[in-house]
Amino acid sequence: VIDNIVNPQSSGQAFYLEFPALTDQSSPTFENSSPTIFPPVGDYACVNQPFVFDFSGVDPDGDQLRYVLRTPLNGNSNPNDVVPVGVPRPYQDVVFTNGINLANMIPGNPPLSITTDGVLSMTPSSTGLFVFAVGVEEYRNGVKIGEVSRDVVIPSLSATILTSLKENALSKISVFPNPNNGNFTISIPEFKESNYNLEILDISGKLVY
Repeated sequence: VIDNIVNPQSSGQAFYLEFPALTDQSSPTFENSSPTIFPPVGDYACVNQPFVFDFSGVDPDGDQLRYVLRTPLNGNSNPNDVVPVGVPRPYQDVVFTNGINLANMIPGNPPLSITTDGVLSMTPSSTGLFVFAVGVEEYRNGVKIGEVSRDVVIPSLSATILTSLKENALSKISVFPNPNNGNFTISIPEFKESNYNLEILDISGKLVY
């Protein structure tokens, strides 16, 4: 369940398109391709640990891309109507819970932020499942000509940091094969022979092993 919005069970995603004009004053025809932006995020953050993710994409026309955080739109679905009839804009924003706002969609020190070139960062201060939106503004010759926005959900999990390993040992941990069908090997060098507890969680924080 999403933790940073009110009534998440009644807040669906909104999917819509806006078609720009085919001509403008500077040219008889106006051609524009949507930017290729980041794939769906399959990562998670850990409480009190820095989290950095590169959301940057590319534009096939060479237009400049600028990134901003947005409040997600409310798709107006609910448990009794999971696929509501489409309606025209304007669409309402989701309603954040107390203490949550555009500048603090994932609380932390620092909270969630993104640079204009698409690097997202935060150090979350609590566990939970959080939703936010990233807007990708498209500029040509200094003029905004389009925008793509995508909702993102990231879990923030409690984590135990391995302090018994030597400083460079964490970089040597490997999982193979990757990807896999659920059968895999974890290689952790420089561990002394002993008994350890190993937990594996999926991206929503659910314990799977």
